[in-house]
Amino acid sequence: MRQAQDLHLPRTIRWQSCYLRPLLEEVCQAFSPEIAGRGVDLRLDVEPDVTVLADRALLRRAAVQLVGNALSAMPAGGELCVTAVVGPRGVEVEIADSGRGLPGAGPAPAGYPEIDAMHEVEQIVRLHGGKVAASNCPEGGAAYTLFLPRRHLVAAA
Repeated sequence: MRQAQDLHLPRTIRWQSCYLRPLLEEVCQAFSPEIAGRGVDLRLDVEPDVTVLADRALLRRAAVQLVGNALSAMPAGGELCVTAVVGPRGVEVEIADSGRGLPGAGPAPAGYPEIDAMHEVEQIVRLHGGKVAASNCPEGGAAYTLFLPRRHLVAAA
């Protein structure tokens, strides 16, 4: 087990085989009142057999943070897309919204708490040997992509 304390996370990594679709469905379900109340259109595009070797609780925490951030960027509704794609180098999980997008260069202006909250997500993903990318979507909004390297993929049964 790898220690998480140096990253200010509360416990050690508990590696286990984890199906991504149920985990991401669970996260979206937790936000369903907010999603419905704001008129957000949710699109979940994750194959049912995508499985990773990860600490499920920490991965869930990262997804909760990103979905919460996406919703806070869309107070008047919009579209939330949660996808996962397996490629030759690993798996990419993307959480994208049609909200206000990310600020440009320089310090983030007031009203962008998601920028500070990303530090925890980055620590969790780094602990899994991966990385996080954030970008503005061409059609508006922001996308956060979590990349987990191939060694964390579990072969489908």
